[in-house]
Amino acid sequence: MLLSWVYYVVSMYRHRQTSMHISLTPELEGIIQAKVRSGYYSNASEVVRDAIRRLHEQDTLSGQLKLALHSYMQNIQQDHTVARDEPELDDPVE
Repeated sequence: MLLSWVYYVVSMYRHRQTSMHISLTPELEGIIQAKVRSGYYSNASEVVRDAIRRLHEQDTLSGQLKLALHSYMQNIQQDHTVARDEPELDDPVE
């Protein structure tokens, strides 16, 4: 029987959890079922929780990267140069 709705638990508080109903495409359902069949996950809820955690981590890292890039670009605009470790072509070789 195909899963048309997947239950997953979201940790709202340290000891309190709630359930949600989520509608999935057949393709996503198949991906979740394959993950469970692989033995790495015990059930569909674990797959969905792990996917959400990974998405959150990715979003966090993406935000940090954007902030670092913005800061880097501001430094370039202020200094009009970028500090580099490699020597310039005109620098004498030691």
